[in-house]
Amino acid sequence: MIDYQLEEQQREDDDVGKAVAGLEQALVTAAANTLPLKGHKKGRQVPWWSQDLARLRREMRAARRRMQAADSPEDRRAMNRTYVRQRKQFKSAVRAAKRASWREFVESELTQDPWAMPYRVLRAKVGPDATIGALRLDGGRRASTWEEAGVRYLSTVFPSDDETLDSEEDSGMRRLVETALTTDPDVPWTMDELKRAVKSFSRFKAPGPDGIDMAMMKEAPEVFWEELLAIYNHALSKGVFPERWKLASIKALLKSGDRDPSDPGSYRPISLLSVLGKILERMILNRIEPRLVDAG
Repeated sequence: MIDYQLEEQQREDDDVGKAVAGLEQALVTAAANTLPLKGHKKGRQVPWWSQDLARLRREMRAARRRMQAADSPEDRRAMNRTYVRQRKQFKSAVRAAKRASWREFVESELTQDPWAMPYRVLRAKVGPDATIGALRLDGGRRASTWEEAGVRYLSTVFPSDDETLDSEEDSGMRRLVETALTTDPDVPWTMDELKRAVKSFSRFKAPGPDGIDMAMMKEAPEVFWEELLAIYNHALSKGVFPERWKLASIKALLKSGDRDPSDPGSYRPISLLSVLGKILERMILNRIEPRLVDAG
C-alpha cells in the first residue's frame, strides 16, 4: 500500500479540491499497484465484424508491408499514399459497420429485452463508445462523430441556464439558492458517521469520473479513511462542497424499444458522480433527516 499523508497546509488551504485530488490519486495509484486488472477475453466475435472488413484489413496490412519493404524513397512515398488510402477506407468501413450494428440493436433486440440490456450497456458490456451514435442533428444529418452526438444530446437534455428567461418566481429562487445561510458551526464528523455512510452503499456502486468505486472504498486502509474524514471536516468548517465531486460521467439509455433512436429526447441521462461525494452527501442526510422528522 502506498503511504499517504495529507499535508497540513492542504488542510488549511481554502481550496479543498487540492486535498481531494491528492487523496483520490493516492487511492487510484494504490489500487493500480495492488489489484489485478481484468483482461480481455480472446476469441469473442463482435457483432459488427464481417468478411468484407476482414478483407479490407488484410489489404491495408499488405499495403503497409509493401511500404515498409520499399527500397527507394520514391517507391516508399508511392506505397505510403496507397497505404494511407486503404487505411482510411478500412477505418471508414469499421465506423459505418459499428453505427449500423448499433442502430439495429436499439431498434430490434432492445424491444425484446428492455431492462437487462440497458444495464449491460451502462456497465460497458455492450454497445459502442457511446450509446447515442445514431442521433440526428439539426437539418436531418446523422452525427458522424461521438463528439457531434454528445454535443447534440447534452444540449437537448441539459439546456443552458439563461437568467433572462427567469420568471419572477425563478428569480427569487435563484437569489435564495445563491445566498449562503448563516448558521452556527456544526460539530465535526466522526469516524462512526463515515463508516456508517460507507456501509449503507453497495460495493457495486458505479464509479464517477475519478474511477473510484465503492468496492475500493470498502477495502481502503484505515489511514485513508482518517485522511478522508479530515477533508470532510475541512469542507464542513469552510462550508464548501468540492467542485470535483460535482462533475459527472453521463450515460445515455434508450427509454424504451419503441422510441426513435435518432431523437435525443428518446434517451434518459444517467449521471455517475464520485462515490466520495456520495458518501459526504449521505453523511449530511443522516444528520439532517432526524431533525426534519423531529420538526414534523
